[in-house]
Amino acid sequence: PATSAPPASSPPASSTPATSAAAAADDEASWDVSTYQRNLKLGIADGNHFTTLMLDCVLGSGRVKMLVDDPKGRYRRGSTQPFRISAGQAIALLSGTALFSDMNSEMQIEANVSLSQLRGVLSEIARQRQFVITTPGGTQPVDVKGADKAIPTFLSSCAIAG
Repeated sequence: PATSAPPASSPPASSTPATSAAAAADDEASWDVSTYQRNLKLGIADGNHFTTLMLDCVLGSGRVKMLVDDPKGRYRRGSTQPFRISAGQAIALLSGTALFSDMNSEMQIEANVSLSQLRGVLSEIARQRQFVITTPGGTQPVDVKGADKAIPTFLSSCAIAG
């Protein structure tokens, strides 16, 4: 063999370094929508599971259960924690309950909210794909492909049927 090419997952030499664990996984991760029973899940899929952010709704309910990863969060399980999701000028200020992830021992924040609280920021993420999650544990900039297809499907399927 004459020369070997670098592995496909290697970033180009000119790329900027990743600023977070979520950004480091961006080459493999993408937005995904999946249906199970009468529910729809939207999230950033990395392999067989969702990471960083996952939203779950009963079809046509207008209600969303969110799980936000907070890998640097250090607080009591069951405590109420504020968090923010922002994209462009759109911001969703939310709060939820701290819990440990089923996948690992990292903290997550779970919130049950109305779809209307998320519509603006999700629509902006679908337009520009970049967004920021801010929790008491820190800031996670996220830039993941596929939002332009997955988010509109989620928004229309979860909206209150009328």
